[in-house]
This record gives sequence, structure tokens and C-alpha cells, in this order.
Amino acid sequence: MSGYLLDSSVVIDWLRGRRPVTDWLETQARHRVKLAVTPITVAEVLAGVDPARRAAVATWLQDFAWAAIGFDAARRAAELYWDHDRAGSRLPLPDLLQAAVALALDLIVATSNVRHFPDVRTVNPREDG
Repeated sequence: MSGYLLDSSVVIDWLRGRRPVTDWLETQARHRVKLAVTPITVAEVLAGVDPARRAAVATWLQDFAWAAIGFDAARRAAELYWDHDRAGSRLPLPDLLQAAVALALDLIVATSNVRHFPDVRTVNPREDG
């Protein structure tokens, strides 16, 4: 394991000061564990932030490692989407893109929506922290 990919649910909990999540993130940071975000997390988080706070939140988000979405991850997400759709369990494409990035980078997805990430290792900081 090389660290964690932070889903927007975790970042939103952190911004709201949700205690189990802030404690979990502080522990990871103290141990210098890689904490990464994708463009999806940044967009989802900033879309819900009041414009008066958006610049400050964007600055905080830049402190996390950057996990880009490359062609191979996009292709893998499409395959995951196809497989889940055919099995009758359609999952949100943004979450599957995150899962594909986590697989490519050997990261664990930190999320409160564990059921959206059946193809990767997950941790729920709300409960597992």
C-alpha cells in the first residue's frame, strides 16, 4: 500500500470538522502517509463550497498529492462500468474513475461510500478511524 486516495465524502467531512475523519487524516499526515486527490474530488468538493470560501478550500486541496486520471485509468473505469452495468449494479462513473486511479497507483480509497468501490481496497474514516 502506498497511501490513500481521498473520495470527496472524506474531504467534505474534513472541511466540516467531523471528528472521526479529522482525527484519521491527522494520524495519516503525522505518519507521512500519502494522501491523494483526483480532479474528480477537487471538482466535487469545490462545486459545493460557497464562492467566498472557494479560494481558501482550493489552497487546502493543493496540499494533497495529485492523482491524475490518465488514459489507462479512463479505459479501466469504462471496463468496470460495463462489467457492473451488465451485472445489474450500475455504479457512478466518477467513482469508477476514482477506483481505476486507485488501482493504477496502488492506493486505498478513503470514502464513506464504500459500496461505490467494490473493486478496490477501501477504508471508511467515519467508522474505521
